[in-house]
This record gives sequence, structure tokens and C-alpha cells, in this order.
Amino acid sequence: MTDIRFSYETLKSVSVKETVFPFISFSGADTELGPEMKSTGEVMGRGENLEDAFMKAQVAAYQSEIKEGHIFIGVTDQDKQGIVPAALEFQKAGRKILATEGTYKVLQKAGVTNIEKTSLDREDPDNIFDYIDRNEVALIVNTTRPRKRSVDAKHIRRVALMRNLPYFTTVEGTLNIASAIVATDSGKKLNYKSLLISRKNSS
Repeated sequence: MTDIRFSYETLKSVSVKETVFPFISFSGADTELGPEMKSTGEVMGRGENLEDAFMKAQVAAYQSEIKEGHIFIGVTDQDKQGIVPAALEFQKAGRKILATEGTYKVLQKAGVTNIEKTSLDREDPDNIFDYIDRNEVALIVNTTRPRKRSVDAKHIRRVALMRNLPYFTTVEGTLNIASAIVATDSGKKLNYKSLLISRKNSS
């Protein structure tokens, strides 16, 4: 039997791949995924743990780090309890939360104190769009019921897209980004390294 001198070493790092979708190219397209959407590329974050890797993948997808600012949360009734752990993580990181009325009540009852009530109604004096216009929003969490696959330019997720604000439409994704923000907001800096392929000259 030929000895191919092959050995395997378990990686001591974690990698997270993130897909990139061309929502911005389609007027009115919703950022909530549907069967008609296909990714145009992928990015990958690699770190010492899941939190590092997940955050790096988001930074690569949005081409910028998640800035300081408010976290907006507006979710459906079926997602309200599931989003509580993420809200508590955001609070642990010292992030102030803005929430729609129904979500606000559930989060406040669950012990989230670093929170303010806001609205999706542009006529309301405390609406979320004014916060966005003042560049005071860092991240948007918005889940919806099954709906038509287009949104107008005034929809919260479309506004987030036009402003290149990170947004999450699932509870699972929100839990991951919340943990990543806690890990990176603790003062630990993310170390970025390019993936380079080296080839030794055999001549």
C-alpha cells in the first residue's frame, strides 16, 4: 500500500459563511427571503469562536462594522417570547433598544429595562424613521407574517436596505448577532486577516 503521508488536524477556529443577496438591485423587493431570491455571492468570517466568526461575516456582508446606536426590535406575536433572550443580550452590551408597542410590553415584562417605545407610523412624534434619519440606529430586527414579496420605499426593511443598516428577519439570526455584539462590545477587538494562498517555488 502506498503511503500518501496524509494527516488531518482539527481546526482550532470557527468559520461562518454569509450569503449576499442583490435586494438593492430590485425596486420594491423585500429583504425577507423567498424562493425567487438567489444569492449573488458569499462571504466568510473566521474566528476563535462562533461570536467572532459570525460578527466578521456580518462585517464582510455589510462592508462596515455594526456601529454604536439603538437596536430596533419589532416582531410578530409568535416571535415575541423568542426574541427576549436576544434583547437581554443587547442590554448586557449596553445597547439601548427601541421597540414597537407590542414588543415593548413583552420585553419590559421580561426584565428588559434599557428600552424605549417607538412606532412604525411616520406621523408619530417618536417614530423609528426619525431615529434612522438622525443616524441613531445601529441594527434592525423585524419579523413579519407571510406576506406578498414586495414592499414600498417607506417600509422599515426597505429603508434599512437603502441605508445599508444591518437587519435580521429571524429570531435565530438575532440571537447570534446579539451574542456577537456582547462578545465584541466587551472591549475585545476583532483581528482581521486576509486569506492568502501561497505557493512554494519548486524549481
